[in-house]
Amino acid sequence: MKKFIVFIALLCAGTALFLYFYSGMKQDVPAEKARAGKTAADMTLGMKDSAVYGIKNFFGRSVVILAFTDNSSASRTFMEQAEKNKKYFTRKKDLVWFNIKKDGTHALIEEFAGNTGLRYRALYSSLPEFYSFTELPSVVIIDKYGIIKNSYTGYSPTIITDIKNALGG
Repeated sequence: MKKFIVFIALLCAGTALFLYFYSGMKQDVPAEKARAGKTAADMTLGMKDSAVYGIKNFFGRSVVILAFTDNSSASRTFMEQAEKNKKYFTRKKDLVWFNIKKDGTHALIEEFAGNTGLRYRALYSSLPEFYSFTELPSVVIIDKYGIIKNSYTGYSPTIITDIKNALGG
């Protein structure tokens, strides 16, 4: 009987040690990131007439562009290029573009192209993990069905042309 109790005690101690070390080795599963073919995560884009609007409000009727920027020179250059091409984007009636600018711990979400007039300020950490980018600017193009068509991370001199091509010229 004494051997049996020692065996059970050793088995319990071994199991406890295994679980302790195993839990330290486990890595968190990374959050699903915004990339082509994935369904876009909803997020608040603004409020109008006492209603809250999110990405899902545009499903079925508009292509949505989300441009994540900050105060870096790459983001400023990207937005200068976008501003020069603003007429192209505003002419597309089935397109709405939101600029999500990181400003310290907050995000200023403003409509850039379209006619919704939405604007919103939120904690940057409240944006879905799905849209967390390590490099800004980053652009996500979401089709009318809520599926991400393209996702661009970082600045490229051809990014506006790439966005236009993704929209069909």
